[in-house]
Amino acid sequence: MQVTEFTESTMQLRCLMSANASSVAFDLRCFVRERMIQFLQRNYPQCLPTRRDFVTLNPGAAVAQPLTREVP
Repeated sequence: MQVTEFTESTMQLRCLMSANASSVAFDLRCFVRERMIQFLQRNYPQCLPTRRDFVTLNPGAAVAQPLTREVP
């Protein structure tokens, strides 16, 4: 594993691996990436990026408004 980029809020890691054929290498890269994400989701979910979206009720509005529901 190598740290390839590091900022005050992010770290980019590179997992190095090899295989005897390009198709096997591709499958291995996918497998390792998926397992790394699963590991982080299970053990360190707070370290993964989060996304907050806003829905505009008025497309012409200058500022996006959060979507709210009225409670009966």
